[in-house]
Amino acid sequence: MDFLKSDDPLQTRITPTRWALSMAEWIKTFLSFPEFKKRLTIIQGDDDQTVDFKFNIPAICEKFPNSSLIMIKEGRHQLLNESPEFREKIFAHVSTWLNGEDEI
Repeated sequence: MDFLKSDDPLQTRITPTRWALSMAEWIKTFLSFPEFKKRLTIIQGDDDQTVDFKFNIPAICEKFPNSSLIMIKEGRHQLLNESPEFREKIFAHVSTWLNGEDEI
């Protein structure tokens, strides 16, 4: 966590207005996309307080109707950076998918 607090260049204490405007534009653009038939696997923590996953998941699933969702209990935004417990869960799902199994 020290890296996130002091050395991660993607962490900031101030969010520029331009970033918020770009995000609003991206949402409009994303919602105008047509439906895609490609399968998409979404891995999401159910305690993520960085993104509005309760809005995002249905929106993504609408654009990618063949999607599957894996919710990670008590997972936050940076699942791979949280603890070995979360990494193991994610890698197990990815490994299952890479081996051609249907779970993911």
